[in-house]
Parts: sequence; structure tokens; C-alpha cells
Amino acid sequence: MANLKLNGRLIVDNFYKKFEALYPYLNPALFYPKTIGGGEVDTASTIANARARSIRQDKKGYTSTGEAEINITDNTKIKEFQKEITKHFLVECYVQCRPSEKKLLGLGKSEYKWTAIGSTKYADMTLGEANAQLEKDGAQKVTAIRTKGNNLGNKYL
Repeated sequence: MANLKLNGRLIVDNFYKKFEALYPYLNPALFYPKTIGGGEVDTASTIANARARSIRQDKKGYTSTGEAEINITDNTKIKEFQKEITKHFLVECYVQCRPSEKKLLGLGKSEYKWTAIGSTKYADMTLGEANAQLEKDGAQKVTAIRTKGNNLGNKYL
């Protein structure tokens, strides 16, 4: 069983790469809260730095992530994974996929862009189940299409 430990010391880009190595049909995207302007987290920063910006460290003072650590396994539910990241690191997380056909998620677009799976049939699955089902359903591998731009903003790629 695959296992990934996520803590504040991990650089965002390294987290993305490790996650995508375990789940090649899923793509996590971290965003600052809308209350501070939103936008995707700087991929060169650590998760703790992203958290510090999210809580407006300049106004509230420093608070560390402490020993916050999230264990990510094949049995982690997608919704739970997203909630845990927000709870511990105060950044929003969207798990996405990239459909290779319009009919995969009922999309009517001519382009197959990054699609958040939070309101699809995959949302209630575990990471392992969703990854396997997306592969069966014909989604594109994330690692095979490392390009800029997704429907949630500019991706780190």
C-alpha cells in the first residue's frame, strides 16, 4: 500500500510530484483562501509558508504548523483528504483529473482541461479507487501532460 506523509516542511512542488507518482490519474492543487485573495500556492514554498500566508502572519504573528502531519494512503477518502489539508494547513485543496473524452465527466467542452472531481462520482471514492477508476474510464495520466493552465488557475507545471 502506498503511503505519503504530508507535513509543513514539505515543498509544495515536491508534494505534487510525490502525490502524482502514487496516483498518476489524480492531481492535487493547493490554493490560498479567498479571504486573502485566493490564487494557487507558490510551488517553491513549503506548506508551512503557505499556511503562514493564509493566516496573514504579518497581522496575526507567527504560529507554526507544529507537528501536524497527514498520512495519505490508498484508503484515504478524497473528501477527507481535502478537509484534512484545510484543517491542518489552512489552504484549500482540490483533487483534479484530466478527462481524455468529453463523456468521461459529462463535459460538453471541446478542450479537456483540468477538472475538479469534488462534485463527480469520484468524490466519494478513496484515492486508490478513484485513481483506478479514472484509468479504466480513460482519463489522461497527469505525468504525461505536464502543461500550464487548468480550469482552477495556472498550475505549477
